[in-house]
Amino acid sequence: MKRILGAAGGVLLAISLSGCAPTSEASAQSSSASPTPTKSQIEQALDTCKVKSGEYARIGDGGYTITMQGEPKNSYVGLPVTDLACILKAVKIPDSVVAEIDSTRALDGTQKDSWDKFQASWTYHPDNGLRIIVTESKSALP
Repeated sequence: MKRILGAAGGVLLAISLSGCAPTSEASAQSSSASPTPTKSQIEQALDTCKVKSGEYARIGDGGYTITMQGEPKNSYVGLPVTDLACILKAVKIPDSVVAEIDSTRALDGTQKDSWDKFQASWTYHPDNGLRIIVTESKSALP
């Protein structure tokens, strides 16, 4: 079973639902380990997806914001499609937001949406790829 995530204009990001461990598993594993400061769900998503903060997936705000730059059309420069999709799945992005991202065109400018304790804004252009910023609210922590 596959889910399609992408932006109109030719970029389609496909993820395999079995390719990413559910966030709840990562949470359970980290809570059973030695006592450590609570990680944000975004930090847990990076751990789950085995993505390191770097040029194409930058962590900010003490682990509560991630800025991701996807691969442009016909290029391999940027965050690999599978990593971007895994992180979004791990923060439990709803299908409705995926559909909005998938239908974003270069002419649409910056788009925004929110779910649970997350806010996201994104832009898309075939030459630059999908750029998405996801911020987790600190006030919604347990």
